[in-house]
Amino acid sequence: MACMNLYRAMFRRKSVRRYHMHPLSTKVLTELNDYASGLEPLFEDITVKFTFAKHGEVRNLLPVRAPHYVLISSEKKDNYLYNVGFMGQQIDLFLSANGLGSCWMGAAKPRPGQIVKQPGNLDFVIMLGFGKPAEPLHRTDVSQFRRKPMSQISSVKDGERLLEPVRLAPSAVNRQPWCFYGTTSEVHIGRTKLNPLTSTLYDRLNQIDTGIALCHLVLSAQHMGRPVCFRFAGPRETEPPKGYQYVITANIT
Repeated sequence: MACMNLYRAMFRRKSVRRYHMHPLSTKVLTELNDYASGLEPLFEDITVKFTFAKHGEVRNLLPVRAPHYVLISSEKKDNYLYNVGFMGQQIDLFLSANGLGSCWMGAAKPRPGQIVKQPGNLDFVIMLGFGKPAEPLHRTDVSQFRRKPMSQISSVKDGERLLEPVRLAPSAVNRQPWCFYGTTSEVHIGRTKLNPLTSTLYDRLNQIDTGIALCHLVLSAQHMGRPVCFRFAGPRETEPPKGYQYVITANIT
């Protein structure tokens, strides 16, 4: 997944919510489809499929209209939502790096009659809207990100260089539900514990968001020339900070 353009995009990308509604060229859509077909998964045993829809083929509870949408469908296996976020963020960054705006749309669904159940019994999970932006495409400075300070999300000693791109990752309503602890060679990732009420509202999106952050973590480590291998560690070595639950561990060599 290592790509300088994707790494740079993490420091400039933003969620674009206003688009020119004319369709993109067939060439651009074909290039995106080819890119999506080769995405790196977080978990290789989970089947994921990307399909495309046009304006009018989806409905969104929020007032965001785009000319095109990437619909992400997946097998419902353990950790599939983390995997969806991890793969979908590669598309988000690819679009940003190639002059197109995009936005995660957690409240959007295909309209009745559009394909939701995919071959292989895959279920629609979430979509990204994309197109030519009708607003500035990129941030011009990191200070324009509204994010928690590093001290609130990480206790990793000397981890600022590795985790700064991860701190900038997008999340639903900017909740930033992740935390990082351990060392720069063995980073444990946690996400916010939710009560029964907030779990109903945010559990699904928080898992996707954490997958997005894991994508940023891999790109950051690879930019430093350090491969990443994910594993599930035992409870004795991964006790998360108060208010968080353990997700996964990244071994970074």
